[in-house]
Amino acid sequence: MKKSKIKIRHTPPLEPRRNQTLLAGAASVDITPPPGMPMAGFGMFSVSGRGVRTKLKARILVIKPKQGGSVALVQCDLLSGSLVIHHRVAELVAQKTDVEAGAIAVLGTHTHSGPGNFFESKMYNDNASNKPGLDEKYVAFCSQQIAEGIIKACNEQKPARIATGVTEVYGATINRALPPYLKNSQIKKLKEKPAALKAINSQLYMIRVDVLEKDDIFKPLGAFTSFSIHPNTNPAELEGLYSGDVTGFVTREVEAGLKKRYKTLWNPVLAAANGTHGDCNANHAQDRVENFKDHKRLAHLIGEKTLALFYSLDHQLQADVDVRFRAREINMLETPEVEGIRISNRGYAGMSVPAGALGRGRITSFYKVWLFRPGRPRRFLTHGSQGHKRILLGPLQRLLLPKTDMGHILLAQIIQIADILLIPLPWEVTQEMGRRIGAIP
Repeated sequence: MKKSKIKIRHTPPLEPRRNQTLLAGAASVDITPPPGMPMAGFGMFSVSGRGVRTKLKARILVIKPKQGGSVALVQCDLLSGSLVIHHRVAELVAQKTDVEAGAIAVLGTHTHSGPGNFFESKMYNDNASNKPGLDEKYVAFCSQQIAEGIIKACNEQKPARIATGVTEVYGATINRALPPYLKNSQIKKLKEKPAALKAINSQLYMIRVDVLEKDDIFKPLGAFTSFSIHPNTNPAELEGLYSGDVTGFVTREVEAGLKKRYKTLWNPVLAAANGTHGDCNANHAQDRVENFKDHKRLAHLIGEKTLALFYSLDHQLQADVDVRFRAREINMLETPEVEGIRISNRGYAGMSVPAGALGRGRITSFYKVWLFRPGRPRRFLTHGSQGHKRILLGPLQRLLLPKTDMGHILLAQIIQIADILLIPLPWEVTQEMGRRIGAIP
């Protein structure tokens, strides 16, 4: 297969202007691929897209403080973010906006009913979907659509007010890997161990944004939310149709609810990104038959909680909030240690790649084979960086999967909006990892 090369230039953005008050704008753009593109999330056992159930969207909120450049929060109905798309978007918007590359967060919902083959990592381009390789045409299309959305949101910025909040959602998710979760040190200390429906990240965070409509009347522009839910959808069981999975239905329900309640002159935008979802599966029906009706059931549960939180912030909106960011790109192979914090000198694929993970979710024909079966931690030589993880193909993986093919370029980002800190991280971060990051003083 031909090796892909995409040239991206670092282009400085326009000089930001000082404004008299907080500003914000929003946009929603279509990023649906054509039929036939490989679908991501079920690996080699997935299918190519046959049609569309719900269009895939990129939902964008741009927030500009009184002084300094704008911050762009971009939620995509995709398996994950992508550095190659992020960098291309940054290049395109720099020509027409004051948005720096480090101020753009491209965040996925982890839908399993969207395309693959748009990642910066060869390992994920070759293994996340049913066909290998980078799809340069989709990268170009998706980047252009997102860039046009950010430019539109910047051009339509209005005086804004922001409020933040958090609520808890139970019943929509279930811990798919309870045995290893219970082995975490702080859980071991509990006298009563949590059940799978409670051993989840239940917190749904929200940044609500209202903008000036007329005569000192502010109406909802939309919101950014973060909730932890792993779709665990098999596209083949859903007729190979592109969709935003559970979160895609949440966004539509909430956006319609906001439009109806507040009677805005514009269509509100809900950018609903995913949180620490590595072990927080969608709580699908017990018969394991996934369908769009079940997606809507879970989406309604999450949507009701999202709307209730949004309504509770009606009288907490402020114009004087902090909006700032920091970003640094790190090649983790060249710089495995930063300020005393060290990571593994290379990534490894585990047995879950061919077999699937514990619990209800992505199960393949390898799932019950003793060699690949999940729930079998390594019991010897556990002192290294991979701990108890069983390495696919053992020592042979070093020969067959070069470390440069694994994801090793990290865009270390932190974005502050009011009292909420956003820390975009690649792929499936578990709730315990998120908790430990959050506990860092």
